[in-house]
Amino acid sequence: MNAITKRQEMLKVFDTRQVFNELMAALSMALDMDARGKLYHAWRVALVAGLTAELMLPDKVNDVFYAGLLHDIGAMGLDDHIVHQMISGEPLTDPIILEHSDRGAAIVKELPVLAEAALYILEHHEHWDGTGTPAGRKGPDLTVGGQIVAVADQLDILLRLYPRDEGKKALEIIKKRSGTSLMPEVVEAFLAAVAETPYYQKVQNYNALPSLMEEALNKLPPISCVHPQPFKATVRVFAKIIDAKHKYTAGHSHRVAAYGVKLAKEIGYGEDQLEELEIAGLLHDFGKISVPNRILDKAGPLDEDEFAVIRAHPGRTAELLNMIEGLKHLAWIAAGHHERYDGRGYPLKLAGEEIPLGARILCIADAFDAMTSNRSYQRNRSFEEAGEVIKKYAGSQFDPELAKAAEVLWKQ
Repeated sequence: MNAITKRQEMLKVFDTRQVFNELMAALSMALDMDARGKLYHAWRVALVAGLTAELMLPDKVNDVFYAGLLHDIGAMGLDDHIVHQMISGEPLTDPIILEHSDRGAAIVKELPVLAEAALYILEHHEHWDGTGTPAGRKGPDLTVGGQIVAVADQLDILLRLYPRDEGKKALEIIKKRSGTSLMPEVVEAFLAAVAETPYYQKVQNYNALPSLMEEALNKLPPISCVHPQPFKATVRVFAKIIDAKHKYTAGHSHRVAAYGVKLAKEIGYGEDQLEELEIAGLLHDFGKISVPNRILDKAGPLDEDEFAVIRAHPGRTAELLNMIEGLKHLAWIAAGHHERYDGRGYPLKLAGEEIPLGARILCIADAFDAMTSNRSYQRNRSFEEAGEVIKKYAGSQFDPELAKAAEVLWKQ
């Protein structure tokens, strides 16, 4: 297969419903990872909301399902996952929590195909009686989709608060909230679609959630993408979402991808290879979404536990990309950007040519951007100063031949 045909085949695969849906599921999984493992909060919300939408909004099942997957995306950056804070019983005073519906809707609107989902995300903490946030809307001013996500979100929190009675207490409370915080018709639809069926017990079983999610993704109606390159546009937005987690990382993934492509061109990469490297660069920090901002913000040296959290993020990037059939082959190109040529990197401690060439390229691109950008722990260097550092560590941190070719990054 020649390069042009291979690239066309790659883009054909990337434009499928499956890859878009798997990207959405992987992103929600990234948002639901913390030091304690996988929480599956967004997955359960999406599954319950999607089934309820099949009864109430059959033409908008996709929008409701995606809103469920991404409803807490605006809460990125909390020291502890929003679920833990919601069940703690403590007053919710953190500005990130108070503003997460607005922020989440703004992030999701970056993808035009998710405009309706963004509206549901905006409203998922509004109450039927007008006592909710962020705008205090009520009654018929609320969207049905937003209320469906709300009932699914409240159900998941209640199941965590009362985990030992097969969901009976959670149902009792949801029924009591009908007409106060929740739209009565939505509660009725939820009861018919989920609570009064065998599915209600399945969705309470964490071990069953991956297979339930796979089934749900496979039966979603096809999405309508108006962008000529929907997959590429989606990946670029994903990179913005990853970087939106922290003020110091704004634009980082796009710059790493651009520097990586520039270096790869210098060593003779073809067009199809450049396409794949750009995607890997855009998604190289996918696993960093779960790192708390208190660690990313820390001005001084990290302690052992904090550094362990940082060291875990490339492995999580690989895990997330391995969830996406069309991107599995890029998992360790993206995730290998903290390996070192001398074998002292992480997470796999690969050395020399054991490290995929694309990962060795992104290692230089990532370090170059980190050095030339403002960070909490260092002043930004000039391109020339960063270039001297790369040359200094050629053969130890960086591939020596790539370090020579990397002069194209700073000699402009």
